[in-house]
Amino acid sequence: MIQDVRLKNNVKLLVGKNIINSCTYITLVFVGGNSVQKYLELAHLCEHIVSTFDYKIHGKKSSNRYMGDKKADARVDSDYMMFSFCINSVEELKEKLNILSHCLNDVVINDDDLQKEEITILDELVQADMLDEYIERVKKDFKKITIKDIYEYIQNNLTADNLKIFALSNMDKKQLIETLNEFTVKLNLTGHKNAVDPNFRGIWYSDKKKEQGHTEIKLSLKAKKCLQTKNDKYMFDLLLLYANNFRYGIKRALRQENRLVYRTDISTNGFETADLILKISCKDENVEQVTALSKQYFDNLFKQGISEQEFDFIKQIKQDFLRARPFHIPQYMIREFILEYTKTHNQNLDETMQKQLLEKNQEVVKNFDKERIEETIKDIETLKYEDFNRFLSKYFENIDIKFELNNKTEINV
Repeated sequence: MIQDVRLKNNVKLLVGKNIINSCTYITLVFVGGNSVQKYLELAHLCEHIVSTFDYKIHGKKSSNRYMGDKKADARVDSDYMMFSFCINSVEELKEKLNILSHCLNDVVINDDDLQKEEITILDELVQADMLDEYIERVKKDFKKITIKDIYEYIQNNLTADNLKIFALSNMDKKQLIETLNEFTVKLNLTGHKNAVDPNFRGIWYSDKKKEQGHTEIKLSLKAKKCLQTKNDKYMFDLLLLYANNFRYGIKRALRQENRLVYRTDISTNGFETADLILKISCKDENVEQVTALSKQYFDNLFKQGISEQEFDFIKQIKQDFLRARPFHIPQYMIREFILEYTKTHNQNLDETMQKQLLEKNQEVVKNFDKERIEETIKDIETLKYEDFNRFLSKYFENIDIKFELNNKTEINV
């Protein structure tokens, strides 16, 4: 069952048994998030500063991975900031918590760090299809944000009195509690509480409805027949990844001061029909340019195929995704638990909710087959570059591509 423990500084720890593997998954949740930020995306900026601190301390590239660990995650929402990571020993837990406490209490931020993370966040907002108006407001707010604002946000919000810790673990519970206690007493509790306006709430635009003056172009690639073999299905997965790179590539190619493309999407009807559907929404005046680029892209795909380097790249993406699944499943479990828990605010979990959470966890574990994933990774490794082009000719032709405007008018390109 899930145990509710009070750590030092009155930090609440909720710990459950990891029934999947021997790892320990820790999630630190700081209440606040965007709801207490002074400027738009300030909380997001602070999350980036904290989650890349190993680069500042150890001088190694982290690629925005929390503490350089691929089995980790950091995110901010309207009401909380969350840091998650996986460890295999008490020593490893101490090391990561020591680095985190250093960042929260003593980290030194310079103008270059701030500017680099601002550029990264603006790029993330574009990739997330946020509205142009919102991005412009963020740019204006970024001009106002100072290093002092970053320090103030960390001191005011990423403190022990705003913290809850969730653990999914097989570790000795006494050692786990002692280690987390050491961490909680190090956190700064003397932040400038009066510096934050409690009535300010950041605005997150998530409305992706079609805007006036935009056209949606649908590129539909229909297979000649159903996929026949297991390897064909793997090849189709790689084709999806290749098309996915294109949809992001076309956004980058057309990105100017005002974005020409404001939304892209990719979907499929599955292996039975193997239809590939790409949707690109762009400004009306750029329809011709977008369709021309799309046609050129697929013409090259069928005439020249893809390069061996591209093939190896998308194959590696697929394998990396599969390798990450054993981590994502317990992370999914603990995130679901956090979401359910936050709905109860500061109330204890009743027996009914605990039972529901455990049943949900067991259902996820039941559907998890590690051996099948390992087998799939090995199968994908055997795929050969020269077979990809044969796969294309077997199932698809360039003439199978249809272009439609707003799902109504078919166009010739």
